[in-house]
Amino acid sequence: MAPVNHTIFHHFSLLPPEIRDQIWHDALPDATRPALFLYQKGCWRPRRLMPGDEDYDPVNEDCNLNMEFDYKLLTPAQYDVPLAFVNREARRHALGWIRAQGLDIHHNENRRPSFIRYFDPNRDALYVPTEKWWEFIREPINRQLQPDLEGETIMLKTYVKHLAVSDSLLQMKASLGGVFEYYFKLEALYVFKEKALTAEFSRGSLKKHQVYEYHPLRRGMFVWDVGRSKFHYEEHKSDREEPTHRLIKKAAERLRKELAIEAYDGFQIQRAKVHARV
Repeated sequence: MAPVNHTIFHHFSLLPPEIRDQIWHDALPDATRPALFLYQKGCWRPRRLMPGDEDYDPVNEDCNLNMEFDYKLLTPAQYDVPLAFVNREARRHALGWIRAQGLDIHHNENRRPSFIRYFDPNRDALYVPTEKWWEFIREPINRQLQPDLEGETIMLKTYVKHLAVSDSLLQMKASLGGVFEYYFKLEALYVFKEKALTAEFSRGSLKKHQVYEYHPLRRGMFVWDVGRSKFHYEEHKSDREEPTHRLIKKAAERLRKELAIEAYDGFQIQRAKVHARV
């Protein structure tokens, strides 16, 4: 007797369309969430402003050279959408989900599609590993010293709003203040436990293209009050014994002088958790 393949439902096509649609809908991936994008050297690039560009100076052409952190050069997040490869009906649902999530479709040399999302400064965070911190801080300075920018008047432009680091950086008592000189649109600094990051990165390493999503923890949030030149925070009793919270508290104290110079009202430092997308 020939073996029976129990994984195939031969009568699926006979189901009413509305039931098939519901089954395909329930098989779609979860919605994309804010993700960590790894810092990469080489994203600071000069760009000559043209008429119609924001900040273009029609009077003084020498003021029309920007040096920008081009976040589109960061490696995009790649998502698995298995339904896109089942059949035409399933693909229709998959394409609807892909559009709703703002993903782009790219094809490799074999014409096989992949589904990617570029860094979104309004929701994603730029993750800087501790060992890359000084390279990250110094890169815009070093880039301005290259021969192609010698003698040029440069306007800096950056779009990164959310920065992510591990608590190991705070343990080193590294200077965080220098980051505001070039990444002056920062709204939040997320701090992750190094051990948790390592565990998730290890778990995610089994996939060729792994997306790491994160969510901030509301408890123990430090918020900069520009009027009072100090951080406001609500400290629960359990927070006082939490090592990462204590590290953030000390880092916040070191940042007071830097933040008092600029009007970073509402800037936040908070703990966050990361998980490898499944």
